[in-house]
Amino acid sequence: HNIESVCSGSASFDLPVSIVAGSVEELGTAVEIMQSSGKVSSDDVRTVENMRGMQLVLRKLEDVISSYDGSVTKPGEFIVELLNDLRLTEQSWGTFSGVIDVAIDILTEDALDAHNPARMSTTRLSILRECLGQVFSAPIAERDFSGYRVHIHKEKKEGKHGLLLPTLSFWCFDAGEGMAALRDGNMKIRSILLTSGTLSPMA
Repeated sequence: HNIESVCSGSASFDLPVSIVAGSVEELGTAVEIMQSSGKVSSDDVRTVENMRGMQLVLRKLEDVISSYDGSVTKPGEFIVELLNDLRLTEQSWGTFSGVIDVAIDILTEDALDAHNPARMSTTRLSILRECLGQVFSAPIAERDFSGYRVHIHKEKKEGKHGLLLPTLSFWCFDAGEGMAALRDGNMKIRSILLTSGTLSPMA
């Protein structure tokens, strides 16, 4: 009975500016760790440059999300336009995603070396990658964004005294698109098992 909402939810995301800002901070920490190692190869230099470049892109994304006064709703295609204006395109996403993976690995390894799992603060980068990955989960030319809406608004942060944070939402209202995203996306799901906790077992 809730298959439609599950499918739609799997193809949607809410990205508050706190996650974007936190991702910028985590990338900066990863750069500091690399530079403090004392051994920086030519590949490492390129990685550092890519991380700093991504920091600039994310700061611009944060500014764009925060620039809207009140709330605004746009067609689904707007998400591609917004990201493309920031030079985050279908062609560049592979590089950006790879940079995120490297940063997460660096932060995780550093936390483990310090024997302090509490220092592992990769959740924001992971969330960012998961959100933006929804947009580029399939070739843009093959995507149908008619069942999606982009909503930029202020959303209350969890907690008793939660603040209203500017948030970029990419919502799917077409369960079929959600199911296609599960089938064709990065997860490469081949089979889906539907179960119910409300129906009596068949005799």
